[in-house]
Amino acid sequence: MLVKPVTPGLKKLLTRFANVAYALSLGNILQTEVEQVLLNLTKAGRQILKTMSLLLLIIVMLAALGLAHNVYKQVAAFKQVSTSIEQQRQKYFQAVDLLAHAKWSEANQILAEIKDYSDAKVLTAYAKTRIFLQQQNFSAALQELKQIPQNYQGQFQAQIARLRRILP
Repeated sequence: MLVKPVTPGLKKLLTRFANVAYALSLGNILQTEVEQVLLNLTKAGRQILKTMSLLLLIIVMLAALGLAHNVYKQVAAFKQVSTSIEQQRQKYFQAVDLLAHAKWSEANQILAEIKDYSDAKVLTAYAKTRIFLQQQNFSAALQELKQIPQNYQGQFQAQIARLRRILP
């Protein structure tokens, strides 16, 4: 037989070691308690403890590596989201600048890319209203203008209020 059966004494020793290892992992054991257990162990038990400590150390290191990998992935995801938000912010201000310079179509194209950012939906409706007015499509302009809430308090609220008074 290549593997010796576990004797009751060895089983007791392994159980005690498992309990000590578990307590160590939780931090619920004092150094003096560990030293006392080591003194009580036989020579074979000490060898098992050294081997098990090495295995426990390897397991802890692997767990730490796994944790570090997960943290790295979360940081990378956060950076990606942060970059995306910054890009949307830059596009938003670019679109606002285009609207301020009456470049309705260009602003509309940029706003379509960031439709969920801030008040981009309102600004899109405003840009489309102005585009339709340039095309003298008054019914379509009015339809777009109706998409803007009456209580809109954004950057172009004065211009939008003026359009509400002009269009029937």
